[in-house]
Formats: sequence, structure tokens, C-alpha cells
Amino acid sequence: MRSAYWVTACAAMVWCAWAPDAFAGSAAGGAGHVNGIKVVSDKTEDVTSIEAILGWMIKPGISDREKGLAVWETVVKFRHQNPPPNEYLEFDRNVHDAVKTFNVYGYGMCCCASANIAELARAAGLEARGRIITSHSVPEVSWGGAWHLLDASLITWFPNARGDVASVDEIIESVTGWYAQNPAHRDNDGSLRQFMRGGGWRKGPAVLAASRFYDENGWLPARSHGWYSTMQEYDGKNNGFYEYGYSSGYRATFRLRAGESLTRNWSNRGLHVNMDGSGGTPCINDEVGKGELGYSPRYGDLAPGRIGNGTLLYRVPLSQKDWRSGAWSLDNVKTGAGISPMDRGRPAEATFRMQCPYVFLGGKIRLAGEAKGNGWLKVLLSTNNGLDWTEIKEINGKFNEEIDVKDKVFRRYDYYVRLAMAGDVAVAALEIENDIQHSQRALPALGQGPNAVTVHAGPAVNTVTAAPSLHQDIGNKNEKLSGFRPVLEGARHEGSVINSGGRGSVTFPVATPGDIRSVRFGGHFRADGNNQGVGLMLSFDGGRSWAEAGSVPGPYRGYCKYVEYDRVPPGARTVLVRYQLSGASILSLRADVDYWDTPDGRKPRSGAFPPFVVTYVYKDGAEKRVPLVVKQSPAKFSITCGSKPEMRSIIVEVPAGQ
Repeated sequence: MRSAYWVTACAAMVWCAWAPDAFAGSAAGGAGHVNGIKVVSDKTEDVTSIEAILGWMIKPGISDREKGLAVWETVVKFRHQNPPPNEYLEFDRNVHDAVKTFNVYGYGMCCCASANIAELARAAGLEARGRIITSHSVPEVSWGGAWHLLDASLITWFPNARGDVASVDEIIESVTGWYAQNPAHRDNDGSLRQFMRGGGWRKGPAVLAASRFYDENGWLPARSHGWYSTMQEYDGKNNGFYEYGYSSGYRATFRLRAGESLTRNWSNRGLHVNMDGSGGTPCINDEVGKGELGYSPRYGDLAPGRIGNGTLLYRVPLSQKDWRSGAWSLDNVKTGAGISPMDRGRPAEATFRMQCPYVFLGGKIRLAGEAKGNGWLKVLLSTNNGLDWTEIKEINGKFNEEIDVKDKVFRRYDYYVRLAMAGDVAVAALEIENDIQHSQRALPALGQGPNAVTVHAGPAVNTVTAAPSLHQDIGNKNEKLSGFRPVLEGARHEGSVINSGGRGSVTFPVATPGDIRSVRFGGHFRADGNNQGVGLMLSFDGGRSWAEAGSVPGPYRGYCKYVEYDRVPPGARTVLVRYQLSGASILSLRADVDYWDTPDGRKPRSGAFPPFVVTYVYKDGAEKRVPLVVKQSPAKFSITCGSKPEMRSIIVEVPAGQ
């Protein structure tokens, strides 16, 4: 449904409700946008990046054991056992990136939790591996010369006889030993359920009997599993190793332009990433503190639920002269208000990038104006960094259009809208709106009493990402390998894997509008032999020379590694990202190219940015709206709640005028 504001604005053919831009401050060089925004409260830990998580999770001077348990508790806090979100970007098709899981979804299955543990443990300097047991996936983390099970999926770990955390093998040994003495209970689900009640589980295997996670009747904290299921999972029938591959590089900070706002809600409208039939329905109606989320408040969860829906809205301030700074690119577009060709005798193009750290579940483009005479306007869309364009609609005459692009942008985080035109054409109003999914758990909640809120912005860095799906059977569910123009030499894309029999390579070209600051990339690999492996290579001169950013030597059945390279030649705005294969395979990959996001594309001389507003909406007796005006970074605020607030929304916007 169109808002009353939209109808009014379109009728007048201008954004008449907005005053001229009155901001004196602006980003370096005069850009009207803010990069690297994040809002943090003292009631919810910052999980916007791996670096942010390590900053609070790993306390100075703690032991490796304490690091491992801190990793486990972090994953327990921010993800819940439920049908996993499917993005088809990783080998197992589910989302396995810890930072993305925490911020966008907040739920997943056992394989997802295993990947989250492995990613964070390795980031903390610990070894980690995946284990396959009966009907369950679990991770182990190494410290003190031994392996230790840390099951964040079902919220448990078990103490061994030495007082440390038991390994998978120790648990299996204890369980199978008990079955040898009590054979009537093996493969008998009903018998095990009956046995565990009333504290009976304490008479079972010694390793499980020492657990502090079962309740009196043998249920684990989420009450979806219990002692009976543990007995079947560790029965020894399935006991192997597996790399639950993950992606890394996603960050939950965001960029907003003048006229753009991001709204995140402590509620949902029933929207989720699997709603196109691509997987199970997650915890859309579950309430924190009840049912399977009954455990969550004990781990600091202040949200009312888990899945949130919000909106990214960009009302391009075409009535103001500085709207041009919000465009990705402009070609033959006149200066001043509105979008029109400078030279009517040749085509003009105005391109706008829509990017968000939260997954898009829908999108609408609204525009109003007129194409007179032989003038024409075409609306095009790209979901692969502008490499390919699809024409959405051609418009002639007077227009007041709303174009639904949900089928094009669903499950994406980034796309481009292009208005191509020629002749006597004027676009007077343009608005792009997206439905998003985010986790309520990671939002910066408030609690009863005083709350410290810190808002960060900067530096002026943006990112172009190449994260193709290697699955060839997914249709339009996400971007395929071919969409990013890879060059395969001595390598073959077979099924869901890129294989190389001997030496081969996969190379991606990435271009940025500003000087490249760093390149973060890697993937999930397989290299079975001692002489096999993967080299992570970069070229900033079109392939004439190459720099090794890292390597992943074999042997391993599966392993994930991501590196960051910041020794970039000054002024470089193109890079070739190469995976050099020596008998190895690629199961998934991701490359993030960070660049200076300034008008001239160079490193800024200052960290200035236009003021923006963070508005908390919550109920504390009556509904309250508390605006926080941010003019510097970090900006610190205090909000006091007389009672436990009912959180509603947090809105971040860069006003187009005051």
C-alpha cells in the first residue's frame, strides 16, 4: 500500500514536504552519507563483526579452556535450534557464517552451530573440527592437548573424570559401556524416555550423569531434546569427522544516505527467508521465556521473540540539489532538482545502489514524473554488482508507478536500480523500499533502569562483495558462479564444487568506484593429498604480477580459511581475486573488496559525516519515542526506563533536510 505521503508527493511531482538541506556538516569531500553505522547498548553485546565479538568475548589473560567455553556461550546466546535459513551460498546450503547468523537470523540447526563454534574458535586462536555422530552434528575445540565437545546447538557439554570438558570419543565410550551393561535400553527410545524421568538419568553413563544442563526429568535447556536423545546420538553407530563449512566476511554495520532510513523491529510480519518454500518454517511466533525459548532470558535475551522484520527505505531527495551524492553513478544527468538528461539527444543514466546488512525479502520501486513526446524511461535492475542488467519496465507519458521487484531481490543483500532515459524526460520523485529480516536477539535492547547507548560511524569505507552460489540446481534463489565473470583455467565446475585434477585456478575481476583499501577473501576447501592445497592470490595490475595473500596447504578433507590483504598499491580500483588450485577443490567462496567511499574515491582527510538520528521506540507505561541526534563518533547517550520496557523499534535515518 502506498503511503499518504507518497501520494501527496507524487501529485505535486516534488518532495514538497521536505525543506532544503540545512546540514552544515557532511562527509569528507561533501558526500551526504554515513558509513559504518552501528548502535550498541550496554544490555546486548556487540556482534556486528568477528573483531567486535572477540573484543568482549576473549578477556585478557584467560586460558584456552576459558576461551573455548566463551565461544560456546556466545553461540548459545545468539542462535536458537530451529529449521535453518537457506541462502544456498555455502556448501551445505544453510547459513553457517556466525556473524550473519547472529544478526540476520538468530537460529539454525546443529550443523550451523557447529560451523559457528569452529569459526569463532579459530578466530580466537584455537583449533576446531566437526564431528558426525548419530542424527546429530557437533564441534570439538582443542586445548590442553585434547579435544572437547562444545554443543551450542542443544546447549550442553559434559565434564569428564579429569574435571575438564569431555570429548566426543569419551562420551561415546561412556554411553556404549553403559549399554553393554544395560542392553534392553539400546535402540529403545520409549525406554530411555521413561528411564530419564524423576532424576533417573543420573543413574546412566557417568559422563552424562555429571551434566549440569539436564533438568530433573532429563530435558536439556530448550526442551526439544533430552537425555534420551543424547543416549542415541552417542551410541557409536556413527562416529566420523566433517568440516561444517562456513563463510566469513559479512559485517552488520551499515551505510545510509540523506533521505534513507533503516527500521528494525522487535516484532515480525510473518516474513522469513524460507517462505518461498526453500526450507522449514522457523520460530516465527516463538516467545522468549516460553516453550523452546524458555532458556533464552538466562543468557541475556531481552527481546520478545527471535525473528524480526524491518524496512530499508530510500526517499531520494530529488527536490534538493545534493541528491546526486546518493547515486552510485550518473551519466548525462543534469544538475539541479529531479533526474533529467543534460543532453536530450543522447541517453542518460542514473544508478542507485541498495545495500543492507539484513537480507531482503521484498522490494518496491516508486517513481513519478513525465516522459514527453518521444521521450522514454526504462527501469533496470542488477543483482550481480552491475555486471548484468534486467529491464523491469519501460515507461512513457505521465507516470506514477509502483514496481514490485520482490522476485528479483529476494534473498539478496545488495542490488542496483538504473533509470535509463532519453529525450524530454523528468523524474520528480523516486522511492525504493525493501522488507528485511533480522534477528531481534542482536538488537541493542534497553532494560529497566539506566541504559548506556553508544552510536558509532565511520570510517568512510564501503564494500563490493562477490559471493556466488556454487550450486547449479537453485534457479534464481541466489547469484550463480557465472554471474561474477569467473575465469576457470584447469578447473571444472561440477555439481556444487569446483574441482582441479592438477594445477588450476579460478579468477574473479572486481571493480570499485574508489581506491581499494583491503581485500578480504577465502572459502571452504578440500585437499586430500600432502602436495595439494589452495593459494589465495591477488593482482592489482591486470594479472601482470601477483601477490600471495595466504595459502591453505593440504591434506584435509575440508577446511575453511579467510584472509585480509591490505598492502594495496595506491590508487588501485580493480583487483583480480584468484584461487590457485593444486589438486584441490572449492566448496564455497566469498570475496569482500573494501574501498574508500568518498566523492573523489580517496582516503578522507577527516572523519566528518552528516548528522543522523537514532530513534528508540518502546513502551514504558506509555509508548515513548526517544530521538538521539548523532554528530560525532562515538556518540554516547543515556536512556532511563522506569520499568522493563517493551521494545518496539529502532530507527536510524539520515534526514535530507531540517
